[in-house]
Amino acid sequence: MLPAFALYIEGTNTLWSSLSGTLTSQVTATSQSCSFPLPPYAKTGVCSVATFDEQGSIVFEPFLSDDPNAKHVTMVMPRQTLDGLWLAITQVQSVPLTANRRVPGLLGVRLNHVAPQVIPAR
Repeated sequence: MLPAFALYIEGTNTLWSSLSGTLTSQVTATSQSCSFPLPPYAKTGVCSVATFDEQGSIVFEPFLSDDPNAKHVTMVMPRQTLDGLWLAITQVQSVPLTANRRVPGLLGVRLNHVAPQVIPAR
Protein backbone atom coordinates (compact mmCIF):
# COMPACT_ATOMS: atom_id res chain seq x y z
CA MET A 1 0.00 0.00 0.00
CA LEU A 2 1.34 3.41 -0.95
CA PRO A 3 1.29 6.30 1.52
CA ALA A 4 -0.92 9.26 0.67
CA PHE A 5 0.93 12.16 -0.94
CA ALA A 6 0.28 15.52 -2.53
CA LEU A 7 2.23 17.73 -4.91
CA TYR A 8 2.08 21.52 -5.16
CA ILE A 9 3.62 23.52 -8.00
CA GLU A 10 4.48 27.17 -7.36
CA GLY A 11 5.35 29.14 -10.49
CA THR A 12 7.45 27.28 -13.06
CA ASN A 13 10.45 26.15 -11.00
CA THR A 14 9.24 25.30 -7.51
CA LEU A 15 7.79 21.88 -6.67
CA TRP A 16 6.66 20.91 -3.17
CA SER A 17 5.73 17.46 -1.85
CA SER A 18 3.66 16.62 1.19
CA LEU A 19 5.39 15.81 4.45
CA SER A 20 2.34 15.39 6.70
CA GLY A 21 -1.23 16.53 7.04
CA THR A 22 -4.81 15.77 7.87
CA LEU A 23 -7.98 15.63 5.83
CA THR A 24 -11.41 15.27 7.34
CA SER A 25 -13.99 14.09 4.87
CA GLN A 26 -17.68 13.32 5.25
CA VAL A 27 -19.41 11.77 2.23
CA THR A 28 -23.16 11.59 1.75
CA ALA A 29 -24.20 9.55 -1.28
CA THR A 30 -27.56 10.29 -2.88
CA SER A 31 -29.90 7.83 -4.59
CA GLN A 32 -29.02 9.32 -8.00
CA SER A 33 -26.86 6.82 -9.88
CA CYS A 34 -24.15 7.58 -12.44
CA SER A 35 -22.09 5.73 -15.02
CA PHE A 36 -18.33 5.72 -14.51
CA PRO A 37 -15.68 3.17 -15.55
CA LEU A 38 -14.32 1.05 -12.71
CA PRO A 39 -10.58 1.20 -11.91
CA PRO A 40 -8.54 -1.90 -12.85
CA TYR A 41 -8.55 -3.29 -9.28
CA ALA A 42 -12.37 -3.17 -9.00
CA LYS A 43 -14.37 -6.21 -10.01
CA THR A 44 -17.72 -4.59 -9.14
CA GLY A 45 -18.83 -1.19 -7.90
CA VAL A 46 -21.65 1.32 -7.74
CA CYS A 47 -21.43 4.97 -8.80
CA SER A 48 -23.67 7.63 -7.27
CA VAL A 49 -23.80 11.41 -7.03
CA ALA A 50 -22.62 12.54 -3.58
CA THR A 51 -21.90 15.55 -1.40
CA PHE A 52 -18.41 15.82 0.12
CA ASP A 53 -17.80 17.91 3.25
CA GLU A 54 -14.02 18.49 3.43
CA GLN A 55 -11.45 20.33 5.53
CA GLY A 56 -7.79 19.86 6.36
CA SER A 57 -4.20 21.01 6.15
CA ILE A 58 -1.02 19.74 4.50
CA VAL A 59 2.61 20.49 5.40
CA PHE A 60 4.81 20.65 2.28
CA GLU A 61 8.60 20.51 1.90
CA PRO A 62 10.71 21.18 -1.21
CA PHE A 63 10.61 18.21 -3.59
CA LEU A 64 13.75 16.03 -3.34
CA SER A 65 15.22 18.07 -0.47
CA ASP A 66 17.47 16.27 2.02
CA ASP A 67 18.08 19.46 4.02
CA PRO A 68 16.49 19.00 7.50
CA ASN A 69 16.36 22.82 7.82
CA ALA A 70 14.50 23.33 4.53
CA LYS A 71 11.57 25.72 4.60
CA HIS A 72 8.17 24.07 5.14
CA VAL A 73 4.88 25.49 3.92
CA THR A 74 1.51 24.69 5.51
CA MET A 75 -1.61 24.95 3.36
CA VAL A 76 -4.99 25.02 5.03
CA MET A 77 -8.18 23.94 3.29
CA PRO A 78 -11.10 25.59 5.10
CA ARG A 79 -14.29 23.60 5.43
CA GLN A 80 -16.14 23.36 2.11
CA THR A 81 -18.91 21.32 0.58
CA LEU A 82 -18.47 19.89 -2.91
CA ASP A 83 -20.72 17.85 -5.17
CA GLY A 84 -19.14 14.95 -7.02
CA LEU A 85 -19.23 11.27 -7.85
CA TRP A 86 -18.85 8.52 -5.25
CA LEU A 87 -17.55 5.20 -6.54
CA ALA A 88 -18.22 2.49 -3.95
CA ILE A 89 -16.08 -0.55 -4.78
CA THR A 90 -18.00 -3.65 -3.70
CA GLN A 91 -15.55 -6.33 -4.87
CA VAL A 92 -11.84 -6.15 -5.76
CA GLN A 93 -9.61 -8.20 -8.01
CA SER A 94 -5.85 -8.54 -8.36
CA VAL A 95 -4.08 -6.42 -10.96
CA PRO A 96 -0.80 -7.60 -12.49
CA LEU A 97 2.07 -5.14 -12.28
CA THR A 98 3.11 -4.11 -15.78
CA ALA A 99 5.68 -1.62 -17.03
CA ASN A 100 3.07 1.09 -17.69
CA ARG A 101 1.82 0.87 -14.08
CA ARG A 102 5.22 1.49 -12.49
CA VAL A 103 5.77 4.69 -10.54
CA PRO A 104 7.11 7.44 -12.86
CA GLY A 105 10.75 8.57 -12.46
CA LEU A 106 10.64 11.69 -10.24
CA LEU A 107 7.67 10.49 -8.25
CA GLY A 108 9.47 7.20 -7.61
CA VAL A 109 12.51 9.08 -6.28
CA ARG A 110 10.29 11.10 -3.92
CA LEU A 111 8.38 8.02 -2.71
CA ASN A 112 11.69 6.29 -2.06
CA HIS A 113 12.71 9.31 0.06
CA VAL A 114 9.42 9.33 2.03
CA ALA A 115 8.77 5.58 2.25
CA PRO A 116 11.80 3.56 1.11
CA GLN A 117 10.08 0.23 1.77
CA VAL A 118 7.54 0.97 -0.99
CA ILE A 119 9.94 1.13 -3.97
CA PRO A 120 11.77 -2.19 -4.53
CA ALA A 121 15.52 -2.13 -5.13
CA ARG A 122 16.59 -2.77 -8.72
